[in-house]
Amino acid sequence: MRFFEKLHEAARRNRSLLCVGLDTDPARLPANLKGAAHGAARFNRALVEATQDLACAYKLNFAFYEAQRAAGWALLEETLRAIPPEIPVIADLRVAEKARQWNTRGNCGLVVGATHPEQMAAVRRAAPDLPFLVPGVGAQGGAVDDVAANAPMAGGAVRLRSPQGGFIINASRSILHASTGPDFAEAARREAARLRDEINVALARVCEDH
Repeated sequence: MRFFEKLHEAARRNRSLLCVGLDTDPARLPANLKGAAHGAARFNRALVEATQDLACAYKLNFAFYEAQRAAGWALLEETLRAIPPEIPVIADLRVAEKARQWNTRGNCGLVVGATHPEQMAAVRRAAPDLPFLVPGVGAQGGAVDDVAANAPMAGGAVRLRSPQGGFIINASRSILHASTGPDFAEAARREAARLRDEINVALARVCEDH
């Protein structure tokens, strides 16, 4: 199954355009996992288990894992094994040449921040057919309503309710660090559910306008 087919199916199944970023910083692990054997892997696994029915994708920023050298690559492998095979994984490589290679297979899009909606609208006009991965919602100041108004591709209300509408919203820190205590997985699930539902409500308003 091609990437966007898998993404569309996961979004439909989980009623979600939320991508959870697993940009795990070992220095910010909950106290009960700091210094524990495989603490970061246990943290990631618990987050995936808590959010796998709320997310349409997971994003892994390879820079976080590469910085930890051999231990980071081992953590990356363990994290990938924890993600259900029916949920797509976005590799945040930030390597232009690799992106160009992947784009020949229809697997690439654009990262467009949520904090400047007028710029997002301009990028959408310039790239009407490329999907957006949108960070910056929440603590960084971006608003879900602005994303829903400016990120979708043209195509009508039906497409706005799926990744075929042109975007998914990424959240990392607000979910990963929703709690610093042993209840981190439950807190992550609550935040993921809240954000997923906020996205769906915003999309419903846009659909009504269309």
